[in-house]
Amino acid sequence: MCCSDLNKNDVDMLVMENAEKQEWTKITFVAMLQDLPSRVDFAGVTHPGGEIVLVHKTYYSGLASVVYYYDPKRNSRRRAEIQTTTSLFTRNPSVYVRIRAVTDHVENIMRL
Repeated sequence: MCCSDLNKNDVDMLVMENAEKQEWTKITFVAMLQDLPSRVDFAGVTHPGGEIVLVHKTYYSGLASVVYYYDPKRNSRRRAEIQTTTSLFTRNPSVYVRIRAVTDHVENIMRL
């Protein structure tokens, strides 16, 4: 996935159609990045929903982190805000950290 050469709000995705013949198809998502911050990274795709996950490249600890989910089937986007309670951030609120998103992680909280 990369930004379109024609419009900074569009995203091009190359999909391999045939691995043996190395045939690729280019799909353009129009206005996918419209109204998003300029520094977002592609983090992955949810399964089985197929939503494209975008996160900030760097996260300023004084603010909440925001994750964006883009659904290409519906051409819609939703936003999730994540608050932190880490003591490192309260001691030094100007800390910048890098966010690593893991799509489709499920944590089992069942006692063994």
